Amino acid sequence: MDVAVQYCGDATALFELAMLNGISSAADVAAGTILDVPDAINAEIAAYFSVNNIIPATADAKNKKTAGINLEGIGYWGIGVDFIVS
Repeated sequence: MDVAVQYCGDATALFELAMLNGISSAADVAAGTILDVPDAINAEIAAYFSVNNIIPATADAKNKKTAGINLEGIGYWGIGVDFIVS
């Protein structure tokens, strides 16, 4: 989804991106994989990401790892996973 938002300006481009590359929309894509990217749905948002050098990178919620940093706090905890309600 990060690639769809970054290059197409809209998360709904995820499905076209997946079909274009013959992968599942839920597939984990390894860093460095070359993908064909569909035309931008929202060119203004795609341009904003490009001009401001913004590269979205969502973390693996299960492992809570982003660039080797273990994220902690209320914004990262999952109820019933590592935030126990008693």
